[in-house]
Amino acid sequence: MLIPRPLLVAALVACLTGLASADSEMLTIGSSAPQLDVDHWFALGEAPEGEEPEAPAPITAFESGKVYVVEFWATWCGPCVGSIPHIHELQERYRDQGVTVISLSDESVDTIEPFFEREVRGYPTEEGEETPTYGELMGAYRVGTDPDGSVNKSYMQAAMQNGIPCAFLVGKSGVVEWIGHPMEMEPVLNAVLDESWDREEFGEQFRLQQEMEKLQSEAIAAARAGDFKKLREKAETLAESASSPRMKQMAQRLLMFADQIESQHIIQTDPERAIGEFNKLVESANGDVEAINRLTWGIYGMAASGVPIREDLLQAAAEATEELVVDDAPNGNLLDTIGHLYHQMGDLDKAIEVQRRAVAVGQPPEAAQLQAQIEAFLQQLLAEKAAKAEAPAE
Repeated sequence: MLIPRPLLVAALVACLTGLASADSEMLTIGSSAPQLDVDHWFALGEAPEGEEPEAPAPITAFESGKVYVVEFWATWCGPCVGSIPHIHELQERYRDQGVTVISLSDESVDTIEPFFEREVRGYPTEEGEETPTYGELMGAYRVGTDPDGSVNKSYMQAAMQNGIPCAFLVGKSGVVEWIGHPMEMEPVLNAVLDESWDREEFGEQFRLQQEMEKLQSEAIAAARAGDFKKLREKAETLAESASSPRMKQMAQRLLMFADQIESQHIIQTDPERAIGEFNKLVESANGDVEAINRLTWGIYGMAASGVPIREDLLQAAAEATEELVVDDAPNGNLLDTIGHLYHQMGDLDKAIEVQRRAVAVGQPPEAAQLQAQIEAFLQQLLAEKAAKAEAPAE
């Protein structure tokens, strides 16, 4: 979609995964696990009848010879909530082997405490047995929250992890052995406990992934600064370093955005080269109807917002969109884009003709709001035409 550079860069950030800045100290496999500066530990678990559970002593350091799981979660995160029964079972099963599970959020205490009262959805129970609450299950392990985000920064951001739930497995010597989804952790936990885990082999692949994500972060910084040469250099380095299908896909995505951002800049700042850059973007879309429609709608959007777009580029955008319209199965979204482009060019009759077709094609029931917008634009065009007809001749 052709949009002003700050918004396109935001789209780039959303599509790529690196969170840590290029200058932050990286936490990786084999790093010493940072201390836990947790703001609040919850009092969960069993207590004598009529008494409240006592708050546990804070865990700030990792005891030598013991294994810890530091898991990041949130009450709003469906996969996190779905993992709670598994984490409960994991703690119960490995408690006697010196394993301590620590589950940390960055939400407020007032947000988390009501969550503990909720019954566990889909939890298997025997006939007549009450469904446990999340607080009862989580009482098996340590649960805290750190609203100032300091622990999140020293773990999640430092390790370039941007998705939860995410678990950090800290081994007997206090170093990070593994990072990943808690549902995938148990085989690694067993290997760490019996000292058969190959930290170096896993770490080599994990560090490579982190280095590539660091390159992404540097590329995003270059894009924000408008340094297109540096952006392309970082994108090309990333593509050359890719060693897995996922990494190659990420590298290609970054290269694509590098091209798009530079082309967007040229279109907005160099009218003489604008059509050439537009044609390059259309060609690179390789017939992708949605991609081309986003592109041409974006050109309309820039012109409508006051960016000086020449009429020949608006015409080229309309024609590129028209080429996608199939007579026996017309696309209302495409027709709506074309109608807006002709209106922007001042061809009111053509805009009305195309917009009537867009309204007639219609939208599926789930897109009723879009259909209403298409119909409203037609009414706007008709009102403009009526106003012109009533205006006195000059």
